[in-house]
Amino acid sequence: AAMASVDNDLVRNAFFYHDRNADGSLTKEEFLDALRAAGAFPSKKDFDALCEKHGSTPSFDVFKAAVQEQADNRITREQFEDQFKMFTKNGEMESDVLRYIVTNLGEKLNEKEAGELMALVDPQNNGTFKVSQFAASMISG
Repeated sequence: AAMASVDNDLVRNAFFYHDRNADGSLTKEEFLDALRAAGAFPSKKDFDALCEKHGSTPSFDVFKAAVQEQADNRITREQFEDQFKMFTKNGEMESDVLRYIVTNLGEKLNEKEAGELMALVDPQNNGTFKVSQFAASMISG
């Protein structure tokens, strides 16, 4: 399979910004924050697997490999939208339905995280949002 493109400047900046004590490696907490800053959003299970494979205190080269691995496994916007097909009507979804899903199913978001997501998907608080715009905001490229 072809390797997904990764923004090397973003990866470098994410690593060095989150390496708070500048010792050339990240703590486990910094590792997760740096992955997110580099555009990778592993599930808890995926993050645990990354730590198992690469160690939980990676050097820059190991971090870069982990980001690449995450990029290669990332779903497309279309795949993301398909996840919500049964909840949509004319490409729109009710905000309350999404809030219910993210706070009750799978890896649950807390109220603060759910609120931040709702502000992102439905900033005017209309009660609905376009799933295509949600997908575009969650998945770059």
